[in-house]
Amino acid sequence: MIGTDPEFFILDDKGKPVPAWKFFPPKEQKIAVNNADGAIFRDGYALEVNASPESCRGRFGNEVKAILRYARRMLPAGYSLTSSPAVRIDLNDMESAPPDCQVFGCDPSLNAYTQKNSSVNLDAYDHPFRYSGGHMHTSGANRPWLATPEDKFLFVKLCDLCVGIPLAYLFDDEANVQRRKYYGRAGECRFQTYPDGSFGIEYRTPSPQLWNDQRLAGLMFGVFRDISYKYGSLKPQWKPEWEPMIQDAINTGQVPYHLLQTVGGFYTPELLRLIKTGRYFQDFQFIADPDDCHLGFSEWVWDTYPSKWNKLRGCEAGGYGVMPVNAPLRIGEPL
Repeated sequence: MIGTDPEFFILDDKGKPVPAWKFFPPKEQKIAVNNADGAIFRDGYALEVNASPESCRGRFGNEVKAILRYARRMLPAGYSLTSSPAVRIDLNDMESAPPDCQVFGCDPSLNAYTQKNSSVNLDAYDHPFRYSGGHMHTSGANRPWLATPEDKFLFVKLCDLCVGIPLAYLFDDEANVQRRKYYGRAGECRFQTYPDGSFGIEYRTPSPQLWNDQRLAGLMFGVFRDISYKYGSLKPQWKPEWEPMIQDAINTGQVPYHLLQTVGGFYTPELLRLIKTGRYFQDFQFIADPDDCHLGFSEWVWDTYPSKWNKLRGCEAGGYGVMPVNAPLRIGEPL
Protein backbone atom coordinates (compact mmCIF):
# COMPACT_ATOMS: atom_id res chain seq x y z
CA MET A 1 0.00 0.00 0.00
CA ILE A 2 1.04 3.58 -0.59
CA GLY A 3 -0.01 6.67 1.34
CA THR A 4 0.85 10.33 1.75
CA ASP A 5 0.44 13.31 4.07
CA PRO A 6 1.90 16.28 2.16
CA GLU A 7 1.83 19.88 3.34
CA PHE A 8 1.05 22.96 1.28
CA PHE A 9 1.21 26.67 1.96
CA ILE A 10 -1.62 29.13 1.33
CA LEU A 11 -1.08 32.28 -0.75
CA ASP A 12 -3.40 35.29 -0.78
CA ASP A 13 -4.54 37.07 -3.93
CA LYS A 14 -1.24 38.97 -4.02
CA GLY A 15 0.91 35.84 -3.66
CA LYS A 16 1.78 36.44 -0.02
CA PRO A 17 1.91 33.44 2.37
CA VAL A 18 -1.01 33.27 4.80
CA PRO A 19 -1.08 31.04 7.90
CA ALA A 20 -3.28 27.97 7.63
CA TRP A 21 -4.70 28.57 11.11
CA LYS A 22 -6.89 31.32 9.65
CA PHE A 23 -8.91 28.69 7.76
CA PHE A 24 -8.27 25.20 9.10
CA PRO A 25 -8.55 23.47 12.51
CA PRO A 26 -5.84 21.54 14.37
CA LYS A 27 -5.30 17.84 13.78
CA GLU A 28 -7.52 16.93 16.74
CA GLN A 29 -10.46 18.56 14.91
CA LYS A 30 -9.49 17.59 11.37
CA ILE A 31 -12.04 17.92 8.59
CA ALA A 32 -13.07 14.63 6.97
CA VAL A 33 -13.09 14.81 3.18
CA ASN A 34 -14.07 12.50 0.34
CA ASN A 35 -16.49 10.30 2.29
CA ALA A 36 -14.15 10.44 5.31
CA ASP A 37 -11.36 8.65 3.42
CA GLY A 38 -9.22 11.76 3.60
CA ALA A 39 -8.70 14.69 5.94
CA ILE A 40 -7.34 18.23 6.06
CA PHE A 41 -6.06 20.26 9.00
CA ARG A 42 -3.41 22.80 9.86
CA ASP A 43 0.13 21.77 10.67
CA GLY A 44 1.73 24.93 11.97
CA TYR A 45 1.75 27.51 9.18
CA ALA A 46 0.90 24.92 6.50
CA LEU A 47 -2.13 22.90 5.44
CA GLU A 48 -1.70 19.13 5.77
CA VAL A 49 -3.54 16.66 3.55
CA ASN A 50 -4.12 13.04 4.57
CA ALA A 51 -5.16 10.47 1.97
CA SER A 52 -6.24 6.92 2.70
CA PRO A 53 -3.76 4.17 1.74
CA GLU A 54 -4.15 2.67 -1.72
CA SER A 55 -2.55 0.09 -3.96
CA CYS A 56 -3.54 1.83 -7.22
CA ARG A 57 -1.67 5.01 -8.14
CA GLY A 58 -4.57 6.28 -10.25
CA ARG A 59 -7.19 6.00 -7.49
CA PHE A 60 -4.66 7.37 -5.03
CA GLY A 61 -3.94 10.43 -7.14
CA ASN A 62 -7.62 11.07 -7.73
CA GLU A 63 -8.26 11.07 -3.98
CA VAL A 64 -5.43 13.50 -3.26
CA LYS A 65 -6.72 15.77 -6.02
CA ALA A 66 -10.28 15.68 -4.63
CA ILE A 67 -9.02 16.53 -1.12
CA LEU A 68 -6.92 19.44 -2.38
CA ARG A 69 -9.82 20.79 -4.41
CA TYR A 70 -12.03 20.63 -1.33
CA ALA A 71 -9.41 22.55 0.65
CA ARG A 72 -9.09 25.18 -2.04
CA ARG A 73 -12.85 25.77 -1.98
CA MET A 74 -12.54 26.68 1.69
CA LEU A 75 -10.24 29.59 0.85
CA PRO A 76 -11.32 33.13 -0.14
CA ALA A 77 -11.58 34.00 -3.82
CA GLY A 78 -8.17 34.58 -5.35
CA TYR A 79 -6.32 32.54 -2.72
CA SER A 80 -4.35 29.49 -3.80
CA LEU A 81 -2.15 26.64 -2.63
CA THR A 82 1.54 26.36 -3.43
CA SER A 83 3.90 23.38 -3.42
CA SER A 84 6.92 25.53 -2.59
CA PRO A 85 8.95 23.65 0.04
CA ALA A 86 9.99 26.86 1.83
CA VAL A 87 8.29 30.25 2.17
CA ARG A 88 9.39 33.42 3.92
CA ILE A 89 6.62 34.53 6.28
CA ASP A 90 5.64 37.77 7.94
CA LEU A 91 6.68 37.17 11.55
CA ASN A 92 3.90 39.53 12.63
CA ASP A 93 1.55 36.65 11.80
CA MET A 94 2.84 34.89 14.89
CA GLU A 95 0.97 37.38 17.07
CA SER A 96 -2.25 35.56 16.16
CA ALA A 97 -0.80 32.04 16.23
CA PRO A 98 -2.78 29.53 18.33
CA PRO A 99 -0.77 27.46 20.84
CA ASP A 100 -0.30 24.48 18.50
CA CYS A 101 1.32 26.77 15.91
CA GLN A 102 3.71 28.62 18.20
CA VAL A 103 6.51 26.05 17.84
CA PHE A 104 8.09 24.05 15.05
CA GLY A 105 5.97 21.02 15.77
CA CYS A 106 7.47 18.09 13.91
CA ASP A 107 8.25 14.98 15.93
CA PRO A 108 11.83 13.72 15.62
CA SER A 109 12.76 11.91 12.43
CA LEU A 110 15.20 9.07 11.90
CA ASN A 111 18.15 9.26 9.55
CA ALA A 112 18.81 6.06 7.60
CA TYR A 113 22.56 6.71 7.43
CA THR A 114 23.26 7.57 11.06
CA GLN A 115 20.35 5.41 12.33
CA LYS A 116 19.73 8.10 14.93
CA ASN A 117 16.87 10.47 15.72
CA SER A 118 17.16 14.09 14.68
CA SER A 119 14.96 17.06 15.47
CA VAL A 120 14.85 20.71 14.47
CA ASN A 121 15.43 23.33 17.15
CA LEU A 122 14.15 26.64 15.77
CA ASP A 123 12.31 29.54 17.39
CA ALA A 124 9.00 29.99 15.58
CA TYR A 125 8.91 33.67 16.56
CA ASP A 126 12.36 34.46 15.13
CA HIS A 127 12.90 32.07 12.23
CA PRO A 128 11.52 33.71 9.05
CA PHE A 129 10.92 30.57 6.98
CA ARG A 130 8.42 27.74 7.12
CA TYR A 131 8.87 24.35 5.48
CA SER A 132 6.67 21.69 3.93
CA GLY A 133 7.17 18.10 2.80
CA GLY A 134 5.73 15.59 0.34
CA HIS A 135 5.95 12.59 2.66
CA MET A 136 5.50 9.14 1.11
CA HIS A 137 4.25 6.07 3.03
CA THR A 138 4.39 2.36 2.34
CA SER A 139 3.06 -0.59 4.31
CA GLY A 140 2.06 -4.18 3.76
CA ALA A 141 1.46 -7.29 5.83
CA ASN A 142 3.16 -9.46 3.19
CA ARG A 143 6.56 -7.76 3.53
CA PRO A 144 8.32 -9.28 6.53
CA TRP A 145 11.38 -7.07 6.02
CA LEU A 146 9.28 -4.11 7.24
CA ALA A 147 9.66 -5.50 10.76
CA THR A 148 13.46 -5.32 10.63
CA PRO A 149 15.13 -1.95 11.37
CA GLU A 150 18.20 -2.66 9.24
CA ASP A 151 16.03 -3.51 6.24
CA LYS A 152 13.87 -0.44 6.74
CA PHE A 153 16.94 1.79 6.78
CA LEU A 154 18.20 0.17 3.59
CA PHE A 155 14.80 0.62 1.96
CA VAL A 156 15.04 4.36 2.68
CA LYS A 157 18.52 4.48 1.13
CA LEU A 158 17.13 2.79 -2.00
CA CYS A 159 14.38 5.42 -2.06
CA ASP A 160 17.04 8.12 -1.86
CA LEU A 161 18.78 6.64 -4.88
CA CYS A 162 15.71 6.05 -7.06
CA VAL A 163 13.27 8.75 -5.83
CA GLY A 164 15.18 11.35 -3.81
CA ILE A 165 18.05 11.75 -6.29
CA PRO A 166 15.83 12.35 -9.37
CA LEU A 167 13.61 14.78 -7.44
CA ALA A 168 16.66 16.69 -6.20
CA TYR A 169 17.93 16.75 -9.80
CA LEU A 170 14.64 18.12 -11.15
CA PHE A 171 14.02 20.62 -8.32
CA ASP A 172 17.26 22.40 -7.47
CA ASP A 173 15.73 25.80 -6.69
CA GLU A 174 16.63 28.00 -3.72
CA ALA A 175 13.53 26.95 -1.77
CA ASN A 176 14.71 23.33 -1.76
CA VAL A 177 18.21 24.31 -0.71
CA GLN A 178 16.70 26.32 2.15
CA ARG A 179 14.43 23.43 3.24
CA ARG A 180 17.25 20.89 3.28
CA LYS A 181 19.13 22.92 5.85
CA TYR A 182 16.59 21.60 8.35
CA TYR A 183 14.15 19.14 6.72
CA GLY A 184 14.07 16.68 3.84
CA ARG A 185 17.71 15.70 4.03
CA ALA A 186 18.92 12.41 2.61
CA GLY A 187 17.66 9.40 4.56
CA GLU A 188 14.99 11.24 6.55
CA CYS A 189 12.26 8.81 7.60
CA ARG A 190 10.01 7.55 10.35
CA PHE A 191 9.05 3.99 11.18
CA GLN A 192 5.29 3.66 11.50
CA THR A 193 2.77 1.24 12.93
CA TYR A 194 -0.57 1.94 11.28
CA PRO A 195 -4.08 1.59 12.74
CA ASP A 196 -4.53 -1.87 11.20
CA GLY A 197 -1.39 -3.05 13.01
CA SER A 198 0.77 -3.21 9.91
CA PHE A 199 4.34 -1.92 9.90
CA GLY A 200 5.37 0.79 7.49
CA ILE A 201 7.82 3.50 6.56
CA GLU A 202 7.33 7.22 6.04
CA TYR A 203 9.91 8.55 3.57
CA ARG A 204 10.30 12.25 4.39
CA THR A 205 13.00 13.46 1.99
CA PRO A 206 10.77 14.61 -0.94
CA SER A 207 9.25 18.08 -1.06
CA PRO A 208 5.58 18.66 -1.96
CA GLN A 209 6.72 19.51 -5.51
CA LEU A 210 6.32 15.78 -5.96
CA TRP A 211 2.62 16.74 -6.35
CA ASN A 212 3.18 19.45 -8.97
CA ASP A 213 1.74 17.20 -11.64
CA GLN A 214 -0.18 13.94 -11.52
CA ARG A 215 2.22 12.37 -14.03
CA LEU A 216 5.21 13.16 -11.84
CA ALA A 217 3.44 11.92 -8.71
CA GLY A 218 2.41 8.72 -10.48
CA LEU A 219 5.98 8.14 -11.66
CA MET A 220 7.58 8.62 -8.26
CA PHE A 221 4.98 6.66 -6.31
CA GLY A 222 5.29 3.88 -8.88
CA VAL A 223 9.03 3.65 -8.31
CA PHE A 224 8.53 3.96 -4.53
CA ARG A 225 5.97 1.15 -4.54
CA ASP A 226 8.10 -1.09 -6.75
CA ILE A 227 11.17 -0.66 -4.52
CA SER A 228 9.07 -2.21 -1.76
CA TYR A 229 7.90 -5.00 -4.07
CA LYS A 230 11.42 -5.75 -5.39
CA TYR A 231 13.30 -5.08 -2.16
CA GLY A 232 14.58 -8.66 -1.97
CA SER A 233 16.41 -8.39 -5.31
CA LEU A 234 17.64 -4.83 -4.72
CA LYS A 235 19.05 -5.42 -1.23
CA PRO A 236 22.11 -7.50 -2.23
CA GLN A 237 23.10 -4.93 -4.86
CA TRP A 238 23.58 -2.11 -2.33
CA LYS A 239 27.11 -0.81 -1.82
CA PRO A 240 27.90 1.27 1.28
CA GLU A 241 30.49 3.28 -0.65
CA TRP A 242 27.62 4.92 -2.59
CA GLU A 243 26.20 6.51 0.53
CA PRO A 244 28.39 9.65 0.84
CA MET A 245 27.70 10.56 -2.82
CA ILE A 246 23.95 10.11 -2.41
CA GLN A 247 23.79 12.17 0.77
CA ASP A 248 25.88 14.98 -0.68
CA ALA A 249 23.82 15.14 -3.88
CA ILE A 250 20.46 15.35 -2.10
CA ASN A 251 21.58 17.64 0.72
CA THR A 252 23.27 20.16 -1.58
CA GLY A 253 20.86 19.84 -4.51
CA GLN A 254 23.86 19.33 -6.80
CA VAL A 255 23.19 16.00 -8.49
CA PRO A 256 25.79 14.77 -10.98
CA TYR A 257 24.32 13.08 -14.02
CA HIS A 258 26.10 9.79 -13.38
CA LEU A 259 24.10 9.26 -10.16
CA LEU A 260 20.84 9.00 -12.11
CA GLN A 261 19.56 5.44 -12.50
CA THR A 262 17.80 3.60 -15.27
CA VAL A 263 14.70 2.24 -13.53
CA GLY A 264 13.26 -0.05 -16.16
CA GLY A 265 9.61 0.66 -16.97
CA PHE A 266 9.80 4.10 -15.35
CA TYR A 267 12.68 6.37 -16.37
CA THR A 268 16.21 6.67 -17.70
CA PRO A 269 18.85 9.35 -17.08
CA GLU A 270 18.15 10.74 -20.55
CA LEU A 271 14.46 11.13 -19.82
CA LEU A 272 15.18 12.93 -16.53
CA ARG A 273 17.57 15.24 -18.39
CA LEU A 274 14.90 16.06 -20.97
CA ILE A 275 12.38 16.80 -18.20
CA LYS A 276 14.87 19.09 -16.48
CA THR A 277 16.03 21.00 -19.55
CA GLY A 278 12.45 21.34 -20.79
CA ARG A 279 11.40 22.57 -17.32
CA TYR A 280 8.45 20.18 -17.27
CA PHE A 281 6.48 19.76 -14.01
CA GLN A 282 7.99 22.89 -12.42
CA ASP A 283 4.63 24.56 -11.69
CA PHE A 284 1.93 23.35 -9.30
CA GLN A 285 -0.72 22.23 -11.81
CA PHE A 286 -2.02 19.15 -10.01
CA ILE A 287 -5.31 20.63 -8.80
CA ALA A 288 -6.10 22.34 -12.10
CA ASP A 289 -5.45 19.28 -14.31
CA PRO A 290 -8.88 17.98 -15.44
CA ASP A 291 -7.61 14.54 -16.39
CA ASP A 292 -8.19 11.40 -14.38
CA CYS A 293 -5.00 10.36 -12.60
CA HIS A 294 -5.07 7.01 -14.36
CA LEU A 295 -3.74 8.99 -17.35
CA GLY A 296 -0.20 9.05 -16.09
CA PHE A 297 3.46 9.32 -16.88
CA SER A 298 3.47 6.60 -19.58
CA GLU A 299 0.98 8.56 -21.67
CA TRP A 300 2.98 11.77 -21.18
CA VAL A 301 6.20 10.12 -22.41
CA TRP A 302 4.39 8.66 -25.42
CA ASP A 303 2.80 12.02 -26.31
CA THR A 304 5.97 14.04 -25.75
CA TYR A 305 8.70 11.74 -27.07
CA PRO A 306 6.98 8.99 -29.11
CA SER A 307 10.03 8.16 -31.20
CA LYS A 308 12.07 7.47 -28.07
CA TRP A 309 9.40 5.63 -26.06
CA ASN A 310 11.24 2.37 -25.38
CA LYS A 311 14.62 3.98 -24.80
CA LEU A 312 13.37 6.71 -22.47
CA ARG A 313 11.33 4.31 -20.40
CA GLY A 314 14.11 1.74 -20.14
CA CYS A 315 11.56 -0.82 -21.30
CA GLU A 316 13.89 -3.24 -22.99
CA ALA A 317 14.32 -4.70 -19.48
CA GLY A 318 10.71 -4.81 -18.34
CA GLY A 319 7.07 -3.87 -18.88
CA TYR A 320 5.72 -0.36 -18.87
CA GLY A 321 5.30 0.96 -15.34
CA VAL A 322 6.72 -2.20 -13.75
CA MET A 323 10.28 -2.47 -12.46
CA PRO A 324 11.95 -5.67 -13.68
CA VAL A 325 12.37 -8.38 -11.04
CA ASN A 326 16.16 -8.25 -11.35
CA ALA A 327 16.45 -4.49 -11.86
CA PRO A 328 20.15 -3.57 -11.78
CA LEU A 329 21.50 -0.62 -9.82
CA ARG A 330 24.44 1.26 -11.30
CA ILE A 331 26.19 4.16 -9.64
CA GLY A 332 29.54 5.75 -9.08
CA GLU A 333 31.04 5.78 -12.60
CA PRO A 334 30.99 9.28 -14.16
CA LEU A 335 29.85 9.04 -17.77
